[in-house]
Amino acid sequence: MGSKWIGKPRHLVSGTITRYTPPPSDDSDKEARSNRKSPKADGSQVLATFSGSWQGSIEYSKAGEKKQPLVDLSVLRPVAKIVRPLEEQSEHESRKIWHEVSSNIIEKNFAAANRAKHTIEEHQRRLAHERRNNERVAYTSVYFDVPEVGIPVLKRQPEQY
Repeated sequence: MGSKWIGKPRHLVSGTITRYTPPPSDDSDKEARSNRKSPKADGSQVLATFSGSWQGSIEYSKAGEKKQPLVDLSVLRPVAKIVRPLEEQSEHESRKIWHEVSSNIIEKNFAAANRAKHTIEEHQRRLAHERRNNERVAYTSVYFDVPEVGIPVLKRQPEQY
């Protein structure tokens, strides 16, 4: 997809997959490493590239090889959404939390939707404040351990989930 005269290309996807070897661990500079951006890869570190459109096809090529189709999204159809009924959802599920806001918007009762939204936001602020005061961890991943340097490590192999 070429550059557009006005605006940016829409639905464009492109990327480069590179080899990454983390630097040796040095506890003295943890903060600097966790805030650092990924280094630019030279050509020898590129393993593959991909490009295309989210509304069309996406192609990939391994380093030194010709492009091959990865997926043609134009022939795929969305899968029907299957959601548990509201009464079967836990109190922390998004659809249950935002139900009052959504139903008020559908009914065009925007003032009530706005009040419900503010109630949710205030509740979330209170929870965040309690976590800070109780020094609780805000979130613990089920699937990954995330050390301070920011490189996630799988807790278990995927087939065990």
